[in-house]
Amino acid sequence: MKYPMIVVYWEDAVRRDEVDLKELEQEGHVQITIGFLIKQNKKGISIASEYNEESPEELRDVNFIPKGMIR
Repeated sequence: MKYPMIVVYWEDAVRRDEVDLKELEQEGHVQITIGFLIKQNKKGISIASEYNEESPEELRDVNFIPKGMIR
C-alpha cells in the first residue's frame, strides 16, 4: 500500500433552516472519515477513498479537512 489508511474524527459545520433562539446549539457535528492519507501539512490533511495501485497518482473522492476542524 502506497498510502497509509487512517481514521479522522473532525467537527463539521451545521446548517439549520429554522431555529428558536432559546434552543440554539452552537456546536458542530463530529464526522468520521476513513481513507488513505494523501497529503498532510500545517493547513490540514487530504484523504482519498480510493487510489489505483498501478498508478497511485490516480485518486478518487479526495477530501481536505482543515487542521482546526480535526479533533
